[in-house]
Amino acid sequence: MLKHYLLSLIKGDAKINVIYFMNIDPSKHYAEEVIRHNDLGSQEINKFPGLDKCKAYIYAATFVVNDLSKEYACPFQRFGAVSGSYCCAAINIGGSTAGILHLYSRHSNFFTDDIKETIDSFIALFAPVVNNMRLLELNKKLALIDPLTGLYNRRYLEAFMGKQVAIADRNNQPLSMIMLDIDNFKYFNDTNGHEAGDMALRSVAHAIGKNIRVSDIGVRYGGEEFIIVLPNTDKITALEVAERIRITVESTPITIGREKRMFVTASLGIAAYSIDANSFDALLTKADNALYEAKKTGKNRICMA
Repeated sequence: MLKHYLLSLIKGDAKINVIYFMNIDPSKHYAEEVIRHNDLGSQEINKFPGLDKCKAYIYAATFVVNDLSKEYACPFQRFGAVSGSYCCAAINIGGSTAGILHLYSRHSNFFTDDIKETIDSFIALFAPVVNNMRLLELNKKLALIDPLTGLYNRRYLEAFMGKQVAIADRNNQPLSMIMLDIDNFKYFNDTNGHEAGDMALRSVAHAIGKNIRVSDIGVRYGGEEFIIVLPNTDKITALEVAERIRITVESTPITIGREKRMFVTASLGIAAYSIDANSFDALLTKADNALYEAKKTGKNRICMA
């Protein structure tokens, strides 16, 4: 809707040639491009530098440069053009900036006061739509996140693995999985209470997050069981990651009350696609079997399929 409306702002031979709308993620503090229109061919697009360098975001305002050949332009102007004109506008909702709209015309002085007023009026109408987009995205994200640990849930794991298996097949890349289970968790939970059990789950989740890359994911698979997926990672490297997680888990105190400090340990099993299995379900089974072996042979250890 935004793209089609803005394209209707064509007047005579002058028009908007480039449109970018970037939705701002308030939790991660970055802008994600969600709408793009560019009818100027293959000219390279500048990478968005980050919100801390965006004047429209910093000042929550609209900026217009009427003639790029004569006026000082933002050095991070998305299109990197040396002529024409552009407009950057902040979309503000509830006192915060929810999005950045970037418009470029190959014609100088395109963004007249009338055009700017029209854009500002549309932004006022479009702001609730942006807000709804953010709410929908938040709800979608919450449906994929375990509320206790903040890790992904099984639903996300299934979708993620479908993509990663396809990538591994296409690029002939390794793909490893670690399955982790907290040792003697039922006893710990029954002895110290459910609140302490929840603290132990969050502590393990933190240990996982602390030791994996952005491209990896941690999943609360169910109960006290977790899964870590490591794209483009062989079993030896996965073993190193698993060992770092195991050490972090066993060395991190769980403080109960003011003085009581408890510790938990974890057993881990590792399997790799397609060395050990040629499907997601088979990989889960192999990792689970390796985990069972780690439990059976003494706990607080790692076994590989």
